[in-house]
Amino acid sequence: MNYHQDRILVTGASGVIGSELVKQLSDSEAIFRIGVHSNESANKLTKISRGGDFAEIDYEKPDTLSIACKDVDKVFLLISGPQAVEHASRFVNEAMKAGVRYIVKISHLRADAEPGVTITRLHK
Repeated sequence: MNYHQDRILVTGASGVIGSELVKQLSDSEAIFRIGVHSNESANKLTKISRGGDFAEIDYEKPDTLSIACKDVDKVFLLISGPQAVEHASRFVNEAMKAGVRYIVKISHLRADAEPGVTITRLHK
């Protein structure tokens, strides 16, 4: 019987939510990859991760996004900052090209509120 276990890519893994997800995945039988921006982030996450591999993610360099998404089935997408919309859009495009089937994007409570503050407008 051929059984394929999905590989999960976690972005935003060095933050509070992402690092907790990495811990949870480490305690499970999941196959996962951790997207990091720097060696410093990777070193920090090595202490809490058991079993995940690392991939560099630079939202300004689409080639890093496509490499990070290679052989990935599902993505936890957590992007913040002033270019969040542009970066998320770029990431989703590269993920689709790589064959990612599911993306879970964390958003912001009441992102649809008007007039809204900048951070909520980014999550509409």
